[in-house]
This record gives sequence, structure tokens and C-alpha cells, in this order.
Amino acid sequence: MTETERRIFECGLIPVIKLEEAETADKLGAAFLEGGLDVMEVTFRTAAAAEAIRILTEKQPDVFVGAGTVLSADIAKKAAAAGAKFIVTPGFNAKVVEYCLEQGLPVFPGISTPSEIEAALNYGLSTLKFFPAEQSGGVKMLKAMSAPYGMVKFIPTGGITAANLGDYARFGKVLAIGGSWMVREDDLRAKSFKNTIQVTREAVLALHGFQFANIAIHAGPEAALHAHHLNRLFGPGLDCAGNQLKFLTDTAEETLGYIEIKTNNVQRAAAYVKKLGCQLDDAAKGSQGLTDSIGLKDQYAGFRIKLIPY
Repeated sequence: MTETERRIFECGLIPVIKLEEAETADKLGAAFLEGGLDVMEVTFRTAAAAEAIRILTEKQPDVFVGAGTVLSADIAKKAAAAGAKFIVTPGFNAKVVEYCLEQGLPVFPGISTPSEIEAALNYGLSTLKFFPAEQSGGVKMLKAMSAPYGMVKFIPTGGITAANLGDYARFGKVLAIGGSWMVREDDLRAKSFKNTIQVTREAVLALHGFQFANIAIHAGPEAALHAHHLNRLFGPGLDCAGNQLKFLTDTAEETLGYIEIKTNNVQRAAAYVKKLGCQLDDAAKGSQGLTDSIGLKDQYAGFRIKLIPY
């Protein structure tokens, strides 16, 4: 994974923005940062795109800015000159791809078919925009195409909202998700982004899909006895094999136990909580080297937190 891909993956959600007025970019970038996103894609659908990218780059340096709807090498050149860190195209445009590769500029061309994937692979590209995502078959189509092209990562964009965001986020071949629903045209015209901040925060939580999974209590040698009594009182849903409450025999652990929180992607969620100031423990690895869980070092009421996948 390149540094650009890492930055995009950890953010996980890319607002796709069409700006009529470049000056709006400053406040909009600040709103996305406050809402929890630090990557943006400014589309070249208006004459203000290049200037908007320049303003974002200068006034909001914490925002990682890319250029979208890049339909020619000339547009890619203008985007790069304005400060764009990556290029996104709606379809597979060989001339744009060739120009970006010559300039060492990260490019994510749009694809929706296996033939286009193979064209991208021939250029050494394996992170691709899937567009239009929902209209092209959504997650089911992505999973079908990933079977023969397991080396490819996707950035699905098109028709995605907070309602179906989690379906994409749980699929391991998705690097990040693009969407335009977080900014309303009325807010852009009014240059007021309180609603954008709130919608962005909700979208970030939908991206991670945090949900309580289990609580485990260090009960020492009497763990089995506690489980038996609760099972007798309240039924098998509370025994130590259940998915809500566990009793552990480990007496060496200094904490009271741990709480497990489910999330759509453990590694992305770990990057998210780390940005919020949490320190992480080492990740547990599964049989295929994938991250099974990541623990937080901080304790909450004597309990540790573990992030686990759905």
C-alpha cells in the first residue's frame, strides 16, 4: 500500500465535491475536518475546481485533496499544479493514466467491467474507482469481480449513502468509499456548513459501524460456577459461550475484563481511534495474517476495549 493509499484507506470515506465558487472550499474543508474526514475530492465539473484545490491546499493543509472527473491529461496537469495529491477519473482514460504515471502522480481510474480492470492492470494499477457503484451492481458486483482479480482494491462511488455505506465498508477489497451526499447544494449556496459537520459525523460512524458485541469478566477459578448460575436463572443466552457475557478464569490479568466492540474494518477503526488520541495494543492475527482484533491500552471503569470485525 502506497502512502497515498494508506491516507485514503484510513480516512475511509471521500467526499466528492462540486464547487461553483472556489472561496467556499476553505470553510467546507474546515467542516469536513471537524466532522472527522481529512480527504476530499474536488471534481472538475466547474471552472472553479482548480482554484478550489489551490485554496484548500494553502488554507487547509490537513486536508488531503484530490481531483475528480479528470477527463484529459491537460486537466490532470492543471489539477497537479493547483496542489492535487491524486487524480480520479470516471472511466478508464489511457491518456490520463499515461500522463499521471509519467509524472509520478497517483491515479485511480474508473472501471465497471472486468475488461477495464485488465486494462488498468496492464498499466500496473491495482487500486481502481468502481463507478457508478450502485447502478453497476453494488457490493455483489464487486465481490464477483474480486474473485478473479483478488489483487485489486476498489473505491466505489455512485449511489452510496449512509444507509448502504456499511455494506461496502465491510468488504475487505474496498480501500475507501466516495460519496456526495454529505454536502447539500443549499448549504453551499448559503456558505453555511453546520449541517455538513453533523452529516459527516454521522457518516463516519456509519463507516465504522461500531456496535457492542461482548463483555468478558475476569472471575477467577469460579468463572464456570458464575456462568452456570446465570444460565440456570436466565437461560443459555448468558452462559460463557454466549455472545454477550463471558466469564474468564484468568487471574493474572489486572483489569476487570474487556469489552468487545464490533466494527466494519478493524484496521481502519484502529486508525480512527488513534487519531482521537487512543493508544493501541498489538493486533491479533488470524490464520491468513488478517487483523482479528485490536485492543486499546486505556481502561474504562476497569475494562479494556477490543475492536473486533463483524
